[in-house]
Amino acid sequence: MSRPLVVVGASGFGGESLDVVAAHNATRPDAAFEVLGVLDDAPSEDNLARLAGRHVPYLGGIDDFLAGHEPIAYLLAIGAPKVRERLVTCFDDAGWRAASVVQGLSIGADTTVGAGAVVTRTVPDGVVVKGAPGVWS
Repeated sequence: MSRPLVVVGASGFGGESLDVVAAHNATRPDAAFEVLGVLDDAPSEDNLARLAGRHVPYLGGIDDFLAGHEPIAYLLAIGAPKVRERLVTCFDDAGWRAASVVQGLSIGADTTVGAGAVVTRTVPDGVVVKGAPGVWS
């Protein structure tokens, strides 16, 4: 049974995150996500056209969606750290849970993948992965 998910962010990270979810679903049907669509407070016309071309619904702005829907999983596809921090607080305070989606790649030993991280490439041993796209130190 798939789990409902919204992607937050319609720009490049949003498209990359949709690709990662699709790859995850192809290799892990037992843990698949059902992408309900994408949230974005100010999507560009180009990004809306890209979503339409992918047949992924644009669900509207974040605050309106949070107010009108029961909490489900979200995948944060925003690169700006201060915006990410604000949105994580907003979603978490509303009872939503961040999804961690790992594409069919290698994750190193003693590695931690943070909540909401988008892993798009092989991860070395002993690091902490965070963000979208996933970065480590």
